[in-house]
Amino acid sequence: MRRYSISTKNNKLMVTICINDQKLKLHIVIFLLLASISFDVFINPLSLSKYNFWNEVLRGYYYCVILLVFLLFIFWKKGLRFCEVVGTFNRKNLPFALEVVFFNIIVSYSTIYIIFYPLSFAYPNYIYEWLSSGPIIFYTYEGGYPLLPNFLMAILMVIFVPIIEELVFRGILINRLSVTFKTKTAVIISSILFGVLHTDPLSATLFGVVMAMIYIQTQKLIILIICHCLNNLTAYVFIIVESMTDDTPTSDAIVAFQASWRIGLFSIITLMILSLIYLKRGRLYNKLYA
Repeated sequence: MRRYSISTKNNKLMVTICINDQKLKLHIVIFLLLASISFDVFINPLSLSKYNFWNEVLRGYYYCVILLVFLLFIFWKKGLRFCEVVGTFNRKNLPFALEVVFFNIIVSYSTIYIIFYPLSFAYPNYIYEWLSSGPIIFYTYEGGYPLLPNFLMAILMVIFVPIIEELVFRGILINRLSVTFKTKTAVIISSILFGVLHTDPLSATLFGVVMAMIYIQTQKLIILIICHCLNNLTAYVFIIVESMTDDTPTSDAIVAFQASWRIGLFSIITLMILSLIYLKRGRLYNKLYA
């Protein structure tokens, strides 16, 4: 197996996950194919209730469990334990995780307003579709908020999804790509793939790049998982607050978005200040690569 810059002696995952195993690849393909078919054939027709949100919650948990079993199967075949893969979290890393989350929020809002705000005037129909086509992860019913499905969806989005995404995109994909490509190329490809699966692909791609940089330096997925969980928690709280307080009709979404330009301006100015601080002091760079 060729030597690649991302691997080290202390990272067993990086060394073993990239071993060429044709039989294992066949098992993976068969496993995922059967998992996908099983939902549509056996589970999907069994509607739990007349409320669509229950079926959405079921689908989310089903695929998360399938992917988690699939990942554990890979680790088992490679002789890895789950704790070896994710590592251990030090409480001293928590301030850094919070800083990453805050920086990502500023980047997300900045990119949204830099790209989509001008387009809202030139191509309002496109922006309308973007504003109204996002996945529903906070449910309302008959003017109320059903507690159990919203609680289950929150656990899914804040805990299970970050764990699985970090295991797949940083834990496996970067390592596998680094066998064929240079480390920088592997980071870019994995981050783009991560971005296109989200409703805001640009900010998600940038978030993926930052996560990849942290992973390459620390080689601990647990730090990335904590950052990702905190990021999703923050986003989920924003969604809840917006759902409970914003009664703007969908037809007026473009007008409301254009009227919120102050949020975008504040985010862009904050991003510029933080970027200057990081560039001048090398703070983020030193934290990632010192």
